[in-house]
Amino acid sequence: MISRIQYRRKGADGVITLKDSVGIANAFQLKEVLIQAFSDEKATTVRINVDADGRLDTAIIQLMICFKRDLNQKGRTFQIVSPPQSTILNSARLGGLL
Repeated sequence: MISRIQYRRKGADGVITLKDSVGIANAFQLKEVLIQAFSDEKATTVRINVDADGRLDTAIIQLMICFKRDLNQKGRTFQIVSPPQSTILNSARLGGLL
């Protein structure tokens, strides 16, 4: 079974990929991946790629808000990448992620 949440680093960019919908049942897995990305100090930028058909639970958005705050405190950059007209981007704007 392929994980819905994966982390990899390419050079100075850490990339977290969220596949399909990610809900409250995936919050623990996302937290573990966020900790992995935060601990990877070679990643000066961490980008979260959200699947085109994906949906995010508000618990997942809350984790991302905390992650962005913690990265910024360390002088690192956070980005979220999603299809341009997605409700995910609208929610991210409302939550201060963008």
